[in-house]
Order: sequence, then structure tokens, then C-alpha cells
Amino acid sequence: MHMTIPIGLARLGQFFHEFRSGRGVALTAAASSFSPATLSRFERGNQDISAAKAQRLIDALGLEPQDFLPLLTEAPEIFPFMARGLVEGQAQAALLKRQRAFAAAHPTPSGLTTLADAWFAAALHWAEPTFRLSLAAEQRLADFLVVPENLTPLEEGIRAALIAPASHELLEILWQRSERMSHNLRKDYRGVLLIDYWLSAAANRDTDFLTAHQAELTAELAAHGHLNAYRDTLPRWRFAQRLATWVQAPTPAHAAAVTAYLDAERAVGHLTAATYYAALYAHAQAAQPAHNPALVDHFGTLNTSQTAGGVLAQRLRLFGVTPEDLPSDRDPSTLRRYMNGQSQLGFGAMTQVSAELALLPQTLLMSAGGTAKHVGHKPGLYSYWYQITDCATVAAAEQLYQQFRTDAAALPTPIATAQDFILQATLSDQFAVTPTIGLAKHTPAAFTQLVQSNRWGVQEGLTIKYLAEWLAASDLPLFCDRVARRCRDYPDDINGDFYHAAIATSLKRLATTAPALASQLLAALARDPLDQDTAPAWEQGGAAVATAVVLGDSPHAALTTWCARARTTGQYVALDAVAALWGDHFPADTFAHPAWDRAFHS
Repeated sequence: MHMTIPIGLARLGQFFHEFRSGRGVALTAAASSFSPATLSRFERGNQDISAAKAQRLIDALGLEPQDFLPLLTEAPEIFPFMARGLVEGQAQAALLKRQRAFAAAHPTPSGLTTLADAWFAAALHWAEPTFRLSLAAEQRLADFLVVPENLTPLEEGIRAALIAPASHELLEILWQRSERMSHNLRKDYRGVLLIDYWLSAAANRDTDFLTAHQAELTAELAAHGHLNAYRDTLPRWRFAQRLATWVQAPTPAHAAAVTAYLDAERAVGHLTAATYYAALYAHAQAAQPAHNPALVDHFGTLNTSQTAGGVLAQRLRLFGVTPEDLPSDRDPSTLRRYMNGQSQLGFGAMTQVSAELALLPQTLLMSAGGTAKHVGHKPGLYSYWYQITDCATVAAAEQLYQQFRTDAAALPTPIATAQDFILQATLSDQFAVTPTIGLAKHTPAAFTQLVQSNRWGVQEGLTIKYLAEWLAASDLPLFCDRVARRCRDYPDDINGDFYHAAIATSLKRLATTAPALASQLLAALARDPLDQDTAPAWEQGGAAVATAVVLGDSPHAALTTWCARARTTGQYVALDAVAALWGDHFPADTFAHPAWDRAFHS
């Protein structure tokens, strides 16, 4: 039977073409180590290239592993890789479109289709208080979540669909599995998972579960809640805590606490988040605990294979499929030989199988040994940027920068120039190191390139972060308009944190240097309200309120009210970010909140 190939060569080639042209890299420069004609045919979808050529092309274009996320999320035929937003936003039309596309691409029943059937049912119907998963469906989802250390967006999307319909037994299994997490992951992320399970029990009025695990959860959050991994989870915990308190004692005061949270979200324009939490509250009002006593806790371990074949074998087992089950224009025996180290796969074929198994292509490209042992890898821009921002001394940061300069000598000039701007701006911003290039002079060309690009990856996100600090004030309104539209059109963009922070920084700069432009930007942002509930989105909203107060466009009470709403919803990260921008313009306690080591206690 004919199968649709989710990510064929045409889609893959177009992806690379958009990045190459958007970053201003000539065909000859991108393919300097192989034939430009070969690259041209690859971009047109007429020819595959080897894994080794693909890695050199990826390096030449400055692509990061996370830059490939849109390639997966834009393909509706594969299992949804980043679906939490669709689930929580109850995006029925988008979910149904993906369900139909997936079914068309996978007409033969397999372990993958049973997983998809169970997940789509939960994703589409979780808000219905009477919806319950069958034993078989819940067992299938439970078996996929068998490795608690798997914390990718895929698992996040699956857990999101289970928040409301999960049975008592599934929650018990997931809770106990989290105890088996390896040390560092357990310390940093176990409590983050437990908050979701706690919210699920509250949404199901499962008071037995809440009573049994309250002391353990309290101890876990008290011990580790101050860690960075928990900070963005505090708002979710605040709602889960209020909902659980109401479930255990449904008094008017406890109901009012839940309503106050919802009102705070609505008041700042975060209607999607308010609707999601309101749906969970409504679910708790009507639902009863579900039970699947025959559910079995199968044991699983974190994959530690260092070969591409081993990684693939583990993913096939996790998804419950064989090579014959995967849509492909190649004979399944080819994949079997690749897994056994007996042959190689072209990059297009590697991307196809990676997408089907929810892997980024670089996971296979960078696997040491096996069929991928011929592929080299150097640190990319994000690795250098992250390490520099984590440095304790100027000397250590400058040493990393010099290492980057050595590596950058092999990059095409447009990529090397763009990345050098980012890292020099980082050194200037964090360590007050005097740039060796005129950063302000570089910004017009960087902004022009950005506007012309149809693909934004990590490099573009970091460029935006620092353009906000170095662009001429007269360019900031247009810059913010472009960035704001990106936030609206791509709410799950991995660079969202950079976008919102850039707008917040631009508002501060304009308010202090060009007040008239600041007022115009505020008016433009108000015409397109921001309906996102992340800490950076709250930061942008708080910066807008503070800017309006400083300009005299709003009373000081508006900022006081915003800060109170941020405290109500646990948005301490946003309070800290706005304080860093505007703290010197307001009384010292304006943005105050309980210390982080006490944040999960109240």
C-alpha cells in the first residue's frame, strides 16, 4: 500500500534552502567541501546527500539541533512532537487536521498507530468530565512514558493530554517511576513532573491520591524548589495548589482563590491560559476519580547507546514498531542493515526515520561509533553563547571567545560575522568587555538580513536579543513590530524568550531616549494583545505597563495592580526581569516577592 512520506527530500531541501538564503550564504560557500551542483540538487529535492556532507552543510550554515524542531512540527503526518500548546489550548481544528494527516500517512495498524489513537482521543476530549481512556489505551500511553528521564516536548505533549483523564492507577505508576530518575535529573526535574500529577489528581477530585502524596510533594518542593528548573513551573504549581485545596475542602474562600488566579490571567490578556485552567476547574467540579486497576507498570531504562543503530533500536522498541511499519521510500532491510552497522543511510532517509521516531536528525548524526563514526562535530554558536554566559570570570569568557574565533575561520563570512556580533555583544553585556567591532555599525545589516529571512533559528533569536540593545532608537519600532508578529504567528517558537525580552528592552531604551517613539510602540503593542502565559511574555507585559507609567500614560496604580497579579499567579521570574529593567525608577518593594527558597512554600 502506498504511504505518504512525511518529510521527503523536497521538504528537507526547501528547509535548507530557506536557511541558506536567509542567512546570506552563497551556494558555493555552503558547499565548499563538496559540489555546489550537488547542494543545488539537494535543495530542489532531486538528490539526497550523505550524512557526512549533511554535517558539513549544517556546520557551514550555523544550524543548531533545535533549529530542526520546526521541520518536525510543520509535518502534520508524523506523531505530534510539540503538542502541549495544542492540547492545553483545545485547538480542535489543528488536532483533527494532524489526526487525519497522520492516519493517511500510516494506513497499516502498528504500535505507532495504537499510540496515536490513544493520544489523539485524550488530546481531543480531555476537557469532557465523563471522558475516560480504555485500559488498552491508557496502558499504551503508560508504556510510552516508561522512562521518566525522557523529558522532551514529545513526552510533555503526551502528559498534557493525560492531565484530566488519567486514572488513579496511572498517576500512582507515574509518581513511583519518577522516584527512579537518575540523580541529577531527579533533583532538577522530579518535582516538575510531580506538579503535573498533582494537578491531574486535583482535576479528577482524586482526594485519596492527594492525601497520600501531599507530604512527599511538600518535602520535594521544599528541598529543590529553589533550583532554576522549577522557576517557570511555579505558576502551574500555584494553580494546582489552589485547585487541590478546593477539592479537599470546597469552601467559598478556596473557590475564591481559584477564581482569583483565573481573573488575574484574564486581566492581563492571557485568555488561552485562563481558559485552560478554567476547564480544569470545571472538570474538577463535575468529574469523579477514574480507575484502571489492571494497569501494569512495565519497567524501562534510559537509552545510553552510543551508536546510531542502538539509538534507533531503542526508539523502535519504545514506539512498538518495526522498520516495516515506518513510511519510507526505501526497503526496510536498508534500515535494518544501518542499525547493525552494515550500511549507511543518506541524510534524507536519516531525517525521515528520525522524524517518525521523534528524534532530531543530529541525534543520529552525532552518535559516536557505529554508522555515524565518520561524522565530526564542533561546538556551535549556542554552546559557545551558553558557556560564555555561564562563565564566572572575564578571562574564562574571553578564552571561550578566542576558541570560537579559531573555529569560525572555517565558516562562511556571513555566518562568522553574525555569530561574532552575538558573542561580542554577549561579552560586552555580561562582562563589560570593549567590542573589537563597531556593534552599532553592524546592526543595520543584521536587521536587514533578519527581515528578509523566512527561517529563524537560534542564530536569529540571539541576534534579536542583542539588536534590541544596539539598534538605533529610530529602528526599534519597526524591529519590535517584526518581532511581535513573529511571536503572534509562531507561539511555540523556541526563541520566544529572546523575542519577548527584546521587546521589553526596546521599550526601556525608547522610554529613556525617545519617549514619543515609546508611546507609539506601546499603542502598536496594545492593538495586538499578547495571549501567551510564559514568564518572558509576562515580562514583556510588565515592561509595557512600567513604560507607560514612566511616560505618564498610565497611573502608578496600574503597575501596582500588574505586580499583584504576577504574585497571584507565581510569575516571580517576570517580576525579577521587570525589576532588572525598571527597578531604579520605582520604590524598592515594587517588584518584591517571597525569596526563591520559599516560593513553593506559600
